[in-house]
Amino acid sequence: PLSFACGRSMGGTTGLINLSRCSLLQSDFKVMGSSDECSDMELEESSRTACSCCHKVLSPSAAVKSLLLGQLISVLNTFTGIFSSTLADAGINLPSTQSSLNYLLLVLLLCRELPRIREEGLRVPWWRYALWAIADVEANYMVVLAYRYTSVASVMLLDGFTVPGSMLVSWILLRAQYRKAHLAACVVCLCGLGLTVLSDSSHDATTSHAWLGDLFVICGASLYSLSNVQEEVLLKRHCNRSEALGMLGVFGSIICCI
Repeated sequence: PLSFACGRSMGGTTGLINLSRCSLLQSDFKVMGSSDECSDMELEESSRTACSCCHKVLSPSAAVKSLLLGQLISVLNTFTGIFSSTLADAGINLPSTQSSLNYLLLVLLLCRELPRIREEGLRVPWWRYALWAIADVEANYMVVLAYRYTSVASVMLLDGFTVPGSMLVSWILLRAQYRKAHLAACVVCLCGLGLTVLSDSSHDATTSHAWLGDLFVICGASLYSLSNVQEEVLLKRHCNRSEALGMLGVFGSIICCI
């Protein structure tokens, strides 16, 4: 479905929002880094509405736009879950095939970068795009596979593990620092996820192997965390949006075919 292509192409979260500006993650969480981390990225001309370095916060209008786009992607992800669950109930289990359309569409973004790539080459070694694609494709695979064992509600809730996972990976790789309020919210999130798994385990008699589906979702969310942080690092420090997404589409399509 079209909603699947729109909602899952960037790891199931709001990856599409932060491609042309410094993301809310680093601007809100005060990343400790050099002031020119975003200088390699093609920022918009208006310096008042977009940050020129990772220490500046988004303008109110940009924050509202990001919030609205995030809600739109969440709605599309909900339809993705419903369609995936319907296919699983009908005995159709094609996780890789369902994800392949996302990556095929992303390949189109590489077309306008081909002249520059032929002259200058890729801005990032190809294996870094390959690692990003592996994490993203396998995350999609595991989450779609989870619908075979557990409910849509459990998948949607447990997919929220991407948030604390991204915080942990960002702390390790990007040296992000978080406030106590962020850590408290992360603890609440983890408690809710634990209660979801406990609830599915207690009803395992009626839902066969629900705990296995929960495990697939948690593994997929962990890979989403790696994918999202890799995306942020590539876009802020190395390459532009079209090249990054296009190469993700190329390697993602190859992996799906394999």
